[in-house]
Amino acid sequence: MNPHRVLLPLIAAAMIISGAAVADMKSARRAFLRADYAAAHAEFLRLARTGDADAQTSVAEMYLAGRGVEQNPQQAVEWFRAAARQGDAVAQVNLGLLLARAEMLEEAAAWLKKAAEQGDPQTQTQLATMYFQGVAGAPDSANGLKWLRRAANQDSRRRRTSSALCMPKATAWRATW
Repeated sequence: MNPHRVLLPLIAAAMIISGAAVADMKSARRAFLRADYAAAHAEFLRLARTGDADAQTSVAEMYLAGRGVEQNPQQAVEWFRAAARQGDAVAQVNLGLLLARAEMLEEAAAWLKKAAEQGDPQTQTQLATMYFQGVAGAPDSANGLKWLRRAANQDSRRRRTSSALCMPKATAWRATW
């Protein structure tokens, strides 16, 4: 049997299903933008349950803000965690920040580090601050400087200015440690 006869229909089916998921996300986003939060939540939730990380992040954000659903930070954490495990940087940042608020600092730092490793300069700066302050353990100026330099190397002029302003303080703090 010709393997192309089997593979081509499977590939075509996957493309159709993928296209439908993209259309469903667009539909959910349009519902959200017109403030039809109940419809948006229902569509995002359906997609989230299939493992769509973007939809999981959207469901989490809706639970966090109480849009289309009763506000529920615990549900938000669970949906952010599901998306974060798939590598969604937005979910990793939000999960890290929520966990930090709940004083689960080591887990918060771990998720923020995963997001920072994906290149977001704002998260890299937050992680640097956590290292400098010893938020999730002993202060670690070497790692703080490493993440601050990574943030400074991004293409954001604002981040470069922010990092430059922080650098003298970090160096002075390191010298006294």
